[in-house]
Amino acid sequence: MTKREKVMTEKTLIKTFLYVWPYVIVVAGLVYLIGHLVGTEEAWIWTLSFFLGSAVSVMLMSHHYRTSMKTAATSPEDLKKVAIRNYIFRFAFYALILFVAHLSDGLDLIFTFVGFMSFKVAMFLTFLLSKREVSEGNTGPFDVEKDEEESTESAPRKEGCDD
Repeated sequence: MTKREKVMTEKTLIKTFLYVWPYVIVVAGLVYLIGHLVGTEEAWIWTLSFFLGSAVSVMLMSHHYRTSMKTAATSPEDLKKVAIRNYIFRFAFYALILFVAHLSDGLDLIFTFVGFMSFKVAMFLTFLLSKREVSEGNTGPFDVEKDEEESTESAPRKEGCDD
């Protein structure tokens, strides 16, 4: 993976945290509206279940991102162990939430699971939009060459060094 691809991937992930909440609100509204139009009394339960799944997904992805970045900065050799630990924690927490949704009369198991997928869907859409911007030449925040140029310009120069 090139440096440009790594920067694009990291910036896409960060942008996803911003875009996931509007996506969740719109989809939750659509779930409620469709359930209400169909005439089911479970429209509110579906919406609440979707929102719960989405909130848990965002919370766990945020935890995964923060711990990975902290480990990368302090001890990169431990990244594999931290990633495995994060995945185990995340999937165990997903299982716990699904179990609670299954036992609860006020939550729907399927819409909770669909909510878990909301971060992944938002990330996929963000990645597609970012790829399109790059292919059209409008790199915006993904202009790695510009970022590198700015960082070398702002770096202090040593006396007697000719570049």
